[in-house]
Parts: sequence; structure tokens; C-alpha cells
Amino acid sequence: MPFGLHGVGTVATSLIISSSGPWSISLAPLASVPATAFPAAGSGDQVFRYDGRANDWMVTKSNAIGGTFDVRQYFGGIATDAAYSGEGNYSGHAPINAGSSLIAIPSRDHWTISASR
Repeated sequence: MPFGLHGVGTVATSLIISSSGPWSISLAPLASVPATAFPAAGSGDQVFRYDGRANDWMVTKSNAIGGTFDVRQYFGGIATDAAYSGEGNYSGHAPINAGSSLIAIPSRDHWTISASR
């Protein structure tokens, strides 16, 4: 998930990781984030680069594992919009704003996203 993009006027300087088992972490520059390609599907977290126009996306999410499912859009270091945030199964439209941004999808379950118009 995007690191350092939460919080207005703050700069992330460290990570705290707590685990009872093995773990790993990889950090990569924002320039390495892949562009959004429709349709997209995945299981688990994903981050896309979006440079398109405002649109309503059709988003579905299964709830096999459970937990929160978000579709968030980030502009210039600020989380500006939660297109969708909730728990359980979901199928519906998620509005996305125009312009250069990152779309983050934190989820433990299977999800799909496609342009609806």
C-alpha cells in the first residue's frame, strides 16, 4: 500500500512492524506503480496509477476472508477521496476523480474493477 501518503502536513519517517511470524517488506518509488488497465482483478492489496477522466467504476468484492475493503484515490500526498469503504460482499459503482493520482485497493479478498462508462 502507499507509504507516506496519509496525513496532511506530516512526513513519514519510520515504519513499525509487529508480527508473530515471518514477514517481509519491499519499498519502491511511486514511478514504478503500474498504470490502471481495465478490467482489473486481484486478490489482496493493489496500487494503480490513474491519469484518466472522472468516471464511475464498477467494483465487486467477495467476502471469503473478510475484513475491510477500500478503493481510495490519492492526489499529491493527500488521501482525497474514498470511492468506497466497507465490509462484506460488494457490487456497485465507485466514483473516481479526474487527474493524475494513485488508486489503492487494500483487501484480503478477491475483487474486480472495470470502467462502467
